[in-house]
Order: sequence, then C-alpha cells, then structure tokens
Amino acid sequence: MRARVSSWRSWFPFLVYGPLVRLLGVLVIAMIALVLGYRGLQDYLAQPAAAKMWGQGWKNTLFYDLQLPVLSSAPTQGPGPYPVPLGIARFLAPLSTFLAAAGTLALLLSEQWRRLVVATASRHAIVVGDGPVAIQLARNLRRENKKRKVVVISSNDNTLTQARRNKLHDVRGDPADLSTLRAAGVSRARELFACTSEGTVNAAIVLRARDEVREAAKRPLAAYALVRDAELGIALRARRIGVTGDRRLRLDFFAVEDIAARRLFDTHPLTLTGSSPVHVVISGFGQLGQAVLREVARRRGMVPGSALVKVVIRHATEEEVRKVTDAFPVIVSNCSIRYDEVPELPSTGGYTVYVCLDGDDAGLSEGLAMAHSLVSQRGHVVVCMREYDPFAGVLAARSGLVDDVMGRLRVFGVIQEACVPANIRDDFTEQLARSIHSAYVAMESAKGATPATNPSMVPWERLPENLRQSNVDQAADIGAKMEEIGAIIVPESADAPEFHFTDGEVERLAEEEHERWMRDKRSQGWTYGQPRNDERKIHPDLQPWAALSAADKDKDRNAIRTLPETLRDAGFQILRLPPDS
Repeated sequence: MRARVSSWRSWFPFLVYGPLVRLLGVLVIAMIALVLGYRGLQDYLAQPAAAKMWGQGWKNTLFYDLQLPVLSSAPTQGPGPYPVPLGIARFLAPLSTFLAAAGTLALLLSEQWRRLVVATASRHAIVVGDGPVAIQLARNLRRENKKRKVVVISSNDNTLTQARRNKLHDVRGDPADLSTLRAAGVSRARELFACTSEGTVNAAIVLRARDEVREAAKRPLAAYALVRDAELGIALRARRIGVTGDRRLRLDFFAVEDIAARRLFDTHPLTLTGSSPVHVVISGFGQLGQAVLREVARRRGMVPGSALVKVVIRHATEEEVRKVTDAFPVIVSNCSIRYDEVPELPSTGGYTVYVCLDGDDAGLSEGLAMAHSLVSQRGHVVVCMREYDPFAGVLAARSGLVDDVMGRLRVFGVIQEACVPANIRDDFTEQLARSIHSAYVAMESAKGATPATNPSMVPWERLPENLRQSNVDQAADIGAKMEEIGAIIVPESADAPEFHFTDGEVERLAEEEHERWMRDKRSQGWTYGQPRNDERKIHPDLQPWAALSAADKDKDRNAIRTLPETLRDAGFQILRLPPDS
C-alpha cells in the first residue's frame, strides 16, 4: 500500500494541493456541462419549431452552448421540455460558474480572512523564526492543543508555505518589527517562542513583545528565546536570575542542543552506580557534542561518590575541548577526558558512543561504522540526527532495509525531541526549584523525615502542585536575595573566588525567606495552627521568626547555605561585588 501511495504522489504531485484539486474539479464539471449541453442543443434544435425560432447549424449550437454557464442561452429560457443531456447541462453549467466565482472570491479574501483571525486571536501561541526548528515547534504546539491558535511569524516564503500546509496561521514580516508583532496579536498571546538564528535578535523580539503587554494583564507573557551559543545562554540566564520578577513577562532562554542532550540521557541514561567508571565516546564536538559533554558532567554530579566518567572525544582538538572545559569547570570535576580518533574501547563493561556530527548522512555513516567495530554486546551507538523520522522509522521497525547491527545502533532525533513545548517550558527557574527541593529532601532524610511525617518528602514528580509552586517561588526570589547582600549571579568560572555566606547573611536571608514563605502561604488561605493539616490549610510554622524553634529555623538557614551548591550544579556561581559597586 505504501508503494502505491508513494507512486501515485510521484506521478501526480499536483493533486496533493487542495486549491489545484478544487480547480480541476470545477473544470471537469464545466467540461461535462458543455459536452452535454452541445449534445442536448443539437437534439433540441433539430425539432422544427425550435429550429424555426433559434436556427440550426454547429455555429448556433456552439454559441448557445457557451451561454449556458451564465444563464443566458436563449433556447433554454422557455418551459421545455428539453432532451435529458440539455436538462442536466442547464444545472451543471451554472453550478460550475458559481463554484468558480466562490473559489475566486475565497482566494481574494483568504489573506484578509487570515489576518482577521490572527488579529482577533487571544491566549494563542506565537512562534517566530525560519527553518525546521520553528516549524517543528509550531506543529507540536498545534498537536498539543488543537483548539488553540498557533501563529508563525516569518519573512521566509518556504516557512510560511509549510505553516499553511500544517494548518497554522501565519504573519509575513520582519519578526523584530513591532508592527509585525502587533499583527500577530502579541499583546493577547499566552506564549512567545523566538527561534531565529541569532540569539540577540531573539532577545530583542522578546523585549519588544513585553512592551506590548499591559501592566494590568492577568498573567505575564511566557516568552522563550532561543540562544545557540552555550556561554551566551548561561550568561543571559545568570542575568535573568539576578533581576526581580516582571509582571508583564516571564522570560527564559533555551538551546535546542541543551534540551536535546537532557532528553538524550533521559532516553539513554548513564549507569552511574558503584565504583566502576562509565565509558562514553563523543564523536563530533560541535554545539551538540559540547552539550552532550556538559550533560554527562551534570548527570555524574547528581550521583555523589560515583566514579569519574571516562570520556573519549573524537573529531576535536585539545584546544577546542579546553575552551569548553575552561568555560564549564563542572566538566573537569566530573569527567576524565582524552582525545583519540580511534578509541580503544573496553573489552568488558558498558559504554555508549554518541555520534554528534553536524551532517545527518555523515552521522549515520559514522554510526554504522562504529556499531560494526564494537567488541562487546554491552556497548551501543546512538546517532543524533536533526532529520530523524525517515531513518528512525526504518531502524526502529527492523525492516531489514538498514542493518541496525543486532540492536546496537539507535537513532535520536535532535529537533524532534528538543522542540516539544513541554521540554522548552521546563524553564530554568523550575530546574532550580527542583534542585532546591532535592537538597531539602536530602537534608530532611538525614534527620529521619519520611513522607508519612512530611508531605514534601517525595520526588518532584509526585510533589503536590502547591508545594511545587512554593519551590518555584523560592527559586524566583534568588535574585532579590543576591541584591540584598550586594552579590550577583555569574557563570561558573575557575578564576572566580569561592563564595561563602557570612553567618549574619545566613541569618538575615533565612528570616527573609521565612517571611516570603509566610506571605505566600497566607495569600493561599493558610493559617497558623497545631498540628499541620494540609486539607484544612493549617501549618504550625506560620508564626514570626522569633517564635520558631531552632529546628524550624534551620530549615531556612540550610536553604540559604546550600544555595551556592545548587547554583553551581546548574553552571552558575555567586560573585560578591565590591562595596562601592
């Protein structure tokens, strides 16, 4: 069946386009009407009375036939009766005229209609950019909620054409132009995804969009700006942490490669248990290869006591790798790195080869070659490809068309996995909130707390929504705390001095954190009381700082003390400013 469909489309590709199909349909109806009309008029004008009144001959017959579509053919103005072919043609000919006129009107008004639909849209999503990232993201937004409108802003004809084929709304224009954003209804939008090729342009688009959001808006515009340079992304996120909340905008920066790397290790996790080292080969050291290396280091850092990950990097110079490790010191503390174009893989134990070459064809070729060279069934190769679907479907189905080398070869779709809205919405504030929660659970577990005695002692995924939001609010307040002590958040650097809170700062910030927590709880209707009752919203800690027990105060103090480590795990650190700054 697949072969027949493919062959049909290859022979008649124009039939896939709706407007052409409708045009062909109108032409077929018109031709049938004219043929039947000519035949019917011949029979009708052969009658003596009709011939006397209207004449005969092929010229007269053709003339009257051509008048059928506009209802002005003289012989058909009478009551009849008419031959059957002419009777059918009397209805088909005007029908073809009506369909043609309706189609022409729809074509003329379609652009205006699309603009009207976009101009009146609300609570919709806007995707700005060109190329596969923007289209894939817009398609996934559409699949996520078919009732919600998705608007694509682009100046690229190919992108706009693909948007319409996927039943997406579109606005043509310069994405950085304020009038274009207004045409897309940005002031009423719920989400904005800026996905152009330049990170600075994406940031500028988001800032222009913020100016269009009303101060009295019920909720801020959730904006996500694509940043292709990892160091720039870290720096922008650091500055974002260091500012207080904006009522009009909730901003986060994301990188396709970083999200893809996180999803890659969720799908193909490292086994970081015991003292045996994990062996990883990274083939290709572009943006994706660097993201994979950073994620390897981050994952190992989440499992204290595990052996350093042994990483072999191919297709990269020592200078290129050193530049990355200098920018992200967490890599050196969690990985043992060496360079080898033909790595000597271990004969026992598990290892994974991640092929991260820029070209998909080159990546698949290298993946097949590496899979054939494996010396252990425990190892496998993951080929990271931007264009995922065709090859992944063939390999996953084990169709026999491509040798998957006894299951050792796997394919991972970079754009397909990274451009999932939920993965992008998992913004940095929430990632910090998860780290804060993990640190809290670890400290309370050491004291003997259990889920039975403390509802917060569960993994993040099982945490009630109100407790999740409490952690998110705590993470969002980090910038205000840093401002309070004259410090800022910066990307982690080996050259920066190690930061420590003073005892006075710990006490002051812990008290402020408790005050913030109480304001948050009271705004949700919680009151003071003994014992704790989540259903009735009663909490024993809803009292002034001075009235708390030493153990309860320590909860807030420890949250402050662990803040440098929480930020360090995410690639940031605290830098104390000089007194006169």
